[in-house]
Amino acid sequence: ARYVARRASCLLPVSAILMDNLKELKIGKNFKVIGNVVNTELFSPEKKENKTFTFLHVSNLIPLKNPDAIIDAVVRLRKDFKNFDLQIG
Repeated sequence: ARYVARRASCLLPVSAILMDNLKELKIGKNFKVIGNVVNTELFSPEKKENKTFTFLHVSNLIPLKNPDAIIDAVVRLRKDFKNFDLQIG
């Protein structure tokens, strides 16, 4: 990552916190924060009746993303609520 970042003309972190962390690690020099965005004119959820709610967790599953806590929360929720699913990607 350092090799690539040092040769990049600009790095585009998704948050100011990530930018600050990259600066602290001396990875890259020129930054512009571009948040995670979706063009809602192109992408929108389907309007359909769905009696099951879906939780979706998408990450690289490193400890920082806390996937264990998400699974623990689902186990606790399942005791009181049955109409949901958890998907992990």
